[in-house]
Amino acid sequence: MKVLHVGSKNYPPNHGGVEKVVYDITMDNHEFDFFILTEWVNTNEQENVKTLPNGVFKKLVFIYNFVRNNSIDVVCFHKETYSLFGIFFSIIGYKTILIFHGLAWRISRWGYFYRSVFYIMDFIACILVNKIVFVSESDRDYYKKYLPWREFYFIPNGVECNEKNKNNIEEKRLERICYLGRISPEKNILNLIRAADTYKLKLDLYGPIDKRDKKFNDSFMNLIKKSEYVQWNGAVESNKVYEVLKNYNVFINPSFSEGMPVSVLEAAANNCYLVLSNIEAHKKLNFPEVTYIDCQRIDLSNLNMKSIGNKNYDHVKKKYSLKTMKDYYNKLYRYER
Repeated sequence: MKVLHVGSKNYPPNHGGVEKVVYDITMDNHEFDFFILTEWVNTNEQENVKTLPNGVFKKLVFIYNFVRNNSIDVVCFHKETYSLFGIFFSIIGYKTILIFHGLAWRISRWGYFYRSVFYIMDFIACILVNKIVFVSESDRDYYKKYLPWREFYFIPNGVECNEKNKNNIEEKRLERICYLGRISPEKNILNLIRAADTYKLKLDLYGPIDKRDKKFNDSFMNLIKKSEYVQWNGAVESNKVYEVLKNYNVFINPSFSEGMPVSVLEAAANNCYLVLSNIEAHKKLNFPEVTYIDCQRIDLSNLNMKSIGNKNYDHVKKKYSLKTMKDYYNKLYRYER
């Protein structure tokens, strides 16, 4: 059975996010024949991995020809902006799965017009596309409220759970806060830097800068230059993430919007105590050792830098392991046979 995944930036992944999830679903999975279409031209192309052209219409034509020429059985679209594609392939008769890793209409950088378009297209997709998967339970519940007759699938992202990581609690860790993820407006990074400066707490930031917003980029670099407590360490390759996280007791994610944050799961799998924004997507994770903070007013006054999240590892292994995620997707593909 041939399954196509569309929407990851590259393959193998440079960083986390959608591309890491696609890689984890397909890697060492010999039950199906996987094909991947990526968005970045730096992809190491293989027979089953190709790069999409730029432009919506060119992408649509490319995907259609690829599906037809390779006799693809199931087409999986990732990312919020592929709703239109999912609708098209469902209408013309292909078995289609649309996977929502988040909701684009909740992200302010798109602007009112695009957010309105995304909102409408997502609802149409939730009605017409063969199968809809949400990685966020709160996102699934939102659409279920308006479309109660429709079956939606909740498949949370999964991460590696290694017993060696669980047992490294006694290792000496840095008394610094760690953030690992994209440096972008929706991640609330500017408020986080200001909070670290206000409470005089050392903060290490890891992640690539989202270069689509020049005003944000300039503000970020100015705050970093002025700060005595915050250090930006650049992007981390996906296979080095655990090496970074094991050095910290406390991990923070103050974002305004999330689907299923992989970096939070990875931090928990490394026994980190979690400090998360009080959005529904974070609360639905139900971690045992966590502090919730207000997105608009980040209060770190009571944070204990020596806190440890040793119970968080067991929670991840039980509910958000890599094996659990792959089993869910394999079961979904089998239904399409």
